[in-house]
Amino acid sequence: MKSLFIPLIFMILLGGCVALFITKPMERALVGEVEVRPPVLKYSMISTLEEMYYANIKAPEKWKSYYSDVRADSRAHYLWLLDTYYALPSAMKENLKTIFENTHAWRLLNIATLLSDESTIDDLVRVYKGAIIGSNSLPVNVRNALEKLLPYYYETFFKDYFEENAPKFEKVAKQMTEEAREYPNPYQFISDNSRIDLGKSKCLFYYTFREVGAYGFKLDELRISTLQRDVDSIEKLFFTPLHEYSHEFFQTFTGSKEFKELTEELKIKDPQFYEHWHSDESLSNSYSWRGFCEENLVEGFAKFLRDKFYGNIQEHRAYYYYDMDFYEYLKDIDFSPDDISLMEASLNFYSEKCK
Repeated sequence: MKSLFIPLIFMILLGGCVALFITKPMERALVGEVEVRPPVLKYSMISTLEEMYYANIKAPEKWKSYYSDVRADSRAHYLWLLDTYYALPSAMKENLKTIFENTHAWRLLNIATLLSDESTIDDLVRVYKGAIIGSNSLPVNVRNALEKLLPYYYETFFKDYFEENAPKFEKVAKQMTEEAREYPNPYQFISDNSRIDLGKSKCLFYYTFREVGAYGFKLDELRISTLQRDVDSIEKLFFTPLHEYSHEFFQTFTGSKEFKELTEELKIKDPQFYEHWHSDESLSNSYSWRGFCEENLVEGFAKFLRDKFYGNIQEHRAYYYYDMDFYEYLKDIDFSPDDISLMEASLNFYSEKCK
């Protein structure tokens, strides 16, 4: 029987469904309740490829606007995305298009979460090849495209770029980790201010090279979030997780029959809100209608939390359609979970929009 055991290879279930062979599993130990780390290959590979897809294929004007008034290092990153795409052979450009037209970057990054921070390009390719069954499985054309694109992209372009730029984030990552010790655990802070108990968690952050966009994941007791490259202050550090982590708390009720029925009613009673989502391809591709309704609530609540977290009113701006409205609503009712549940406040808010 010993011959059937392969040392160092583990069959791990992702989300209870997807079986993947992991040779180097993710490290669970942190230096404290909150830790910030520089870019790692397992996230930055897919992150830069997703940006390359949007900057050159899917939404070039939008990405151009994101990088129009930024620091020199951010502008250099954007130009690298354009130049690298231009240099890709046509077959590799097709592989890039195939990947992101048939799966979302979050799924790819979520799968990569299982890997060690020290994982190599071979580990990354192997884990995607193994994503063959379950809720987080990848379509066969995506797996084939990843197998072709990732090694070529890494050896030809990304290896040198990563080795040159990732070390630049080590100092700020260490600084953010040290400063975070003076602040509450953001996941616990959300729990305390929603009165929704999802258990204890430690928070882990990873810098990426991108200026815009972040993703959140969970792995056992860890709550993981990527960070934009311009996060260089403690205020910016907690800006993203107070949004990303809040999704879990809202999802205790956004899957309910009551919430689903309300979002269907919003389509009819609030057609401008619905059309805002439906007519914007980047929104409708990223979120289901119900998911977009949740996103507006999450960001509104995150704004409310940021004021409480830092002990003063932050400078906020609208990102979606109703996020500022929900933030103002929570302030107007002086939201406290001791008086009204987060679910009730959310349902009441959208019910008012249906009148």
